[in-house]
Parts: sequence; C-alpha cells; structure tokens
Amino acid sequence: MDAFRRANVGRVKNEQVWAAIDVDDDRWDEALEDLRKDLDDTEARFASVFLIDDFVASGLTLLRRKDTDWKGKLPGSGEK
Repeated sequence: MDAFRRANVGRVKNEQVWAAIDVDDDRWDEALEDLRKDLDDTEARFASVFLIDDFVASGLTLLRRKDTDWKGKLPGSGEK
C-alpha cells in the first residue's frame, strides 16, 4: 500500500486509495465530499478509485486455509 502511494504521489490522491475489496455507500459519499472540498468543485467526480486488499495486514484476507477448512471473505470452492 505504501509503495503504491509513494509511486503515485501527485497523480493519485489519498481519497482514491482504499484498503478494501468493497466500499459501502456512506464511505463513497464521504470520499466524494472530500474530493469536492479538496478541489473546491461541487461537480468533481473520481476518474478512478483503487481498491487494494492488503494481504499482510490482519491475516483475514479474501481466502485462507485454517486447518482443513477454507475461511475468509470469499466463499471456498468446497475443497478441503
């Protein structure tokens, strides 16, 4: 995450980068409000937003194996 942000300084604003795979409506509204305030433009819109799953943060990533079962935010394939 840090490397991505550092590599894109001046091109990508902090509001465009979220450590998530899904963003709820309230968070989208808040981010848009922050962007419009930052740019002093009531019509501003994001051209792109980056959703990044940070696999090294909590250990609770999209899909992981715990003992013989699959756990995580994505459904397992049924394999054990």
